[in-house]
Amino acid sequence: MSDESESAGIGSVEAFRCAQRAASLERLRLPQSGLPVILARPSITKAMEFNAGLSEHAEKLAFAAASHTPKRSDILAAVDYAGEILTYVFEQPRFCREPKEGEITFGDLLLGDVAYIFQWACYHLDGSSLRSPDFETSVDGPEAESRIERIQ
Repeated sequence: MSDESESAGIGSVEAFRCAQRAASLERLRLPQSGLPVILARPSITKAMEFNAGLSEHAEKLAFAAASHTPKRSDILAAVDYAGEILTYVFEQPRFCREPKEGEITFGDLLLGDVAYIFQWACYHLDGSSLRSPDFETSVDGPEAESRIERIQ
């Protein structure tokens, strides 16, 4: 069937997915570190999935902290899930839990930048909608326009 589709000039599923990923790339300047990156904005449904997953992990950790010490397994599950999100969105540089040369991992990212990425990816906000009140670098107004640039 795929040979028939290709010969008829119809794009494959993989071609559609590649095109969607390429169209989702945005060049951002992270607010705390000021470092430029290229991230792939998740689709609305993927962003909702990420948001639900983060909420579930946060709720589990908050409940555990209120009643007793959170279990190590719950903490590691939350970190693993956060790593999945970062792996999904980072295009350049690549993010990896066990990085090779040219890749970054949790230890390379500042907490304020990670919070910004989660807001950007999970809530589908643009730079003008994001604020970083805990950091000197604001992400509001005209400066926000210079922080996010759609990759053409």
